[in-house]
Amino acid sequence: MRFTIQPRLGLLVIVLALLATGMPAAPLAPAAAAAPIDPAVLADLQAAPDGQATFFLWLADQPDLSPASGIEDWQARGQWVFNTLQGTAQRSQPALEKALKSGSLSGHVAQWQGFWLVNAIAVHGDEEAAKTLAQQPGVARVLPAVKLEPPKVAVDAAPEGTTPAAVEWNVRQINADDVWALGITGQGITLANVDTGVDYTHPALVSQYRGNQGTGAGGPFSHDYNWFDPTWGSQVPAALPTTATGGTPDGHGTHVMGTQVGSDGGSNQIGVAPGARWIAAYGCCASNRSLLAALQWMLAPTRLDGSAPNPSLRPHAVQNSWGGPGGSLIFAEAMANLKAAGIFVAASAGNYGPLCGSLSSPGDNRAVFDVGSSSRSDTVSNLSSRGPNPLTGKTGPDLVAPGDLVRSAVPGASYAYLSGTSMAGPHVAGAVALLWQANPSLAGRVDYSAELLRKTSTPITMPGESCGGVDSGSTVPNNSAGWGRLDVLRAIQVAGNGSSRLAVVVADPAGNPVPGATIILRTTAPDGRPVTLDARADQQGRFEFLLAPGNVTVSAEAFGYALRQPANVSVNESSTVNLVLERQATVTLRGRVVEPSLQKVYLPAVQRNGTAASAAVTPIAATSHVEPAAPSGSKALAARVSVPGAPVAAVTTDCNGAFTMALPAGTHTLLIEATGYESQRVTITLTSDRSQAFSLTPTWDYAVSTPAYQWIDATPGTRHQLGDDSSRRIDLPAGRSFSYYGTAKTALNIISNGFLSFGTPYSRFQGVIPFEGSPNHAIYAYADDLNPDAAALHSTGYDNGIYTLVQGDRLIVQYNQVEHWPYGNPETFQVVLDLSSGAITMQYLQVSWPSFTTVGLEDSAGRRGVPYSYANSANLRSGLAVRYSPVFGQPGQTCGG
Repeated sequence: MRFTIQPRLGLLVIVLALLATGMPAAPLAPAAAAAPIDPAVLADLQAAPDGQATFFLWLADQPDLSPASGIEDWQARGQWVFNTLQGTAQRSQPALEKALKSGSLSGHVAQWQGFWLVNAIAVHGDEEAAKTLAQQPGVARVLPAVKLEPPKVAVDAAPEGTTPAAVEWNVRQINADDVWALGITGQGITLANVDTGVDYTHPALVSQYRGNQGTGAGGPFSHDYNWFDPTWGSQVPAALPTTATGGTPDGHGTHVMGTQVGSDGGSNQIGVAPGARWIAAYGCCASNRSLLAALQWMLAPTRLDGSAPNPSLRPHAVQNSWGGPGGSLIFAEAMANLKAAGIFVAASAGNYGPLCGSLSSPGDNRAVFDVGSSSRSDTVSNLSSRGPNPLTGKTGPDLVAPGDLVRSAVPGASYAYLSGTSMAGPHVAGAVALLWQANPSLAGRVDYSAELLRKTSTPITMPGESCGGVDSGSTVPNNSAGWGRLDVLRAIQVAGNGSSRLAVVVADPAGNPVPGATIILRTTAPDGRPVTLDARADQQGRFEFLLAPGNVTVSAEAFGYALRQPANVSVNESSTVNLVLERQATVTLRGRVVEPSLQKVYLPAVQRNGTAASAAVTPIAATSHVEPAAPSGSKALAARVSVPGAPVAAVTTDCNGAFTMALPAGTHTLLIEATGYESQRVTITLTSDRSQAFSLTPTWDYAVSTPAYQWIDATPGTRHQLGDDSSRRIDLPAGRSFSYYGTAKTALNIISNGFLSFGTPYSRFQGVIPFEGSPNHAIYAYADDLNPDAAALHSTGYDNGIYTLVQGDRLIVQYNQVEHWPYGNPETFQVVLDLSSGAITMQYLQVSWPSFTTVGLEDSAGRRGVPYSYANSANLRSGLAVRYSPVFGQPGQTCGG
């Protein structure tokens, strides 16, 4: 189910300019070259009934906010970030604003809105205006509005046999009540959420509302700087519409805020930080502009009318439960800039579990602390999205917090049980309030606070879950629970109250700093649990830990260096320790990548004409096997050798399968890859120059080529009218099969979203290949959120649909004039399966909007794949053919022909 977001035009807090529609004046002088326009913008414009849509002008002048991390004073930091961001916008937007106000542009612009949180201007206009604006000086890109989705949760009845507790189970499970016993409840900290609004009159929230100027439920109230609704202007929280959307009950934002700070002072202690104050903005999910305006307000709250922004009144932490597509430049930058101002940005991981790789935006953003959901029994909720992160490949989420059957506030002085990661995320925001009150020096130190929360969590393993590897759920961290379940008491016990700190300085023997070195501090929490904190040295080779008094061990590591000696330190008040890293000598690795001819085995080969054949292939020793020398009769391989994560350029083997790589002495992990072979990671320790052979195991794989384009029209065949997010199973011709990754297939699923699946009958997919997240086992011809019905809904004259045609040994599956959801220029492409050879050819007759598509192949486990294009319009074009030819091993290399 999806939600079509209709922007409420003309109801913006920031003044919009309504421009005249008469004869335009001469356009602005164009820049030397027009900024690229995302194809999605043109698709939106061409599909809109009136030819107008919302798009963003992303300006080239984007400030560097990295110096903000060095500003320790909370007020000064916020003001510097605000001044820098606003100053950048004021410097670079006026020329465009003047043109927009004066009507001097070619084309029609109905409305526009400038932002400073990110240096961008939202415009609602037509295609000619977009193209004219792309030519203006300072415009770097023209970006589309992205699809937003309201939060989705499960509404639950009270657990059988239970009654509400004075302190709810979820609050007790993270030990927040034990922190209260220390006199720490979040006083002096302000929390916020960007959500569907908050009922500020609720008995569990009214006293904590920062707009409450009195001492009780009766106020008086001042909503200036405490409440923001970019769609309805000056209305106050109680007037916020709370209609149910997409299965979300009335008052989602109220429930979330209840878990952050809620308490009625008696029998309903539902919040983690009841002593904190709260503010809120309605940002989910009317439009891209309202969401961006709500996030901007968080950095510098304003009066109800949007005037007089004041960064000193920004919250310390913000919870986000809205969703949208990952990879949005606009919202990724917005989150990063909030973090630069010292705001702890938490987000819910998403409710798409237990599928691997299902983390959703904005939790998949690098600047955001991603929170999954756990249960009363300290297991990961089935619905909680799993990692790895589809955008970064990182293990995710950061941690989990209670999200099953969480009782919290809903409008009308009521309470309800809800489940979802939206219920888990606010626990972290509340925990930040407790942590930063306990140790005020932590305020604004977002990365270090995040590290404390992660590493002091209670580990949760999920044996049998294999996201990221075989039974990887048994490790910590893992892609189900991250580092574990939040424990705010342990975090505060390790962090201390600010009275003691430890500065670590890393340098070489000559005293030169080693910037970027990883510093590892090991300590023990009062409950006996070991805690390891990792930090990165700054340009001076320094990092300062804020810690409770006690004994710790400190070490450091950096690529190309060896630690002279770790340090055992007694932390008390302010201490400094110096660590020495010695640069290692460079040694030369001369390697050879081979397939030894040890013995013959037989494996199933491609089925031809329905008959299974066998192929003699050479086996290999265990995949971790490293040969001391190339065995006699071995086959030299064309391979690529790299050192993942290290600043070392990858190398390719020569005609003898040989390579040379200069590396510092020490232990390294090599990644060796070759078409037709299992990739291998080999850990080696080098103390001097070394020669070594590396052997690879043959496997089914695909070689990629771009043959001559020869379109085969499949429309005379069978038409399959698939709707949005649908699939259709088809059987191959009787007695025939198709070999995919060495396994015979007799049927496949046609997915409306641009791919063929031999496994999961339906799933959307956009991402890197290979990736273990669903769907896997697929041929991705043009994978995106497509809707074969859209053309019929939005346009006339389209022969839209999906066709299949059997032509000799070939099965052709053709997507004919299929649009993107909810609309967009039609795409026509096909997949040709050669049942005899096992080759796969993708051909593209009409390519309109390839920016977010995925093209390639992937095996059943998501471990192996052959990517061709991901979110790269330069790789795809009309008239292109891409062929994937199955291989098992390589014929071997020879020099001189």
